[in-house]
Amino acid sequence: MNIRRYVTLETVGAAMVTVLVIVAIFAPMLAPHDPTIVVAPTFGDPGAPSLKFPMGTDELGRDVLSRIIFGARISLTVGVAAMAVTMTIGIAIGLCSGFFGGAIDFLLMRFTDLMLSLPPLLLAMALVAVLGPSLRTIFIVIGLVSWT
Repeated sequence: MNIRRYVTLETVGAAMVTVLVIVAIFAPMLAPHDPTIVVAPTFGDPGAPSLKFPMGTDELGRDVLSRIIFGARISLTVGVAAMAVTMTIGIAIGLCSGFFGGAIDFLLMRFTDLMLSLPPLLLAMALVAVLGPSLRTIFIVIGLVSWT
């Protein structure tokens, strides 16, 4: 019997995203320790995995598993917000181009070509330098760099 008939790659991907969302929502209940508090005396040297710290500790003595669990929240927030910015810009330019046509379409498509020709990493670094480092800046920069 072919297992692909019952479990598709889309189902596996959806299950993984669902688990990640559940972990992010229930992070305070799932994390064994506070991710910002020093819980082990391993200053300067990462702690090895143990029963108390399944993924070990970092150089400052913080639990790595707790930091990964709480990091899921930030990762999902950045992904969703950046995708919202990307979709807003892309849909607005596409709608204007399709609705007005002619010279507006030509100008918007040349602007899109210009954005495609710029190196994304260089543009992102320049935008962060101008806007300053913050979580909101990350949303905006990823959206501006990837809308094309």
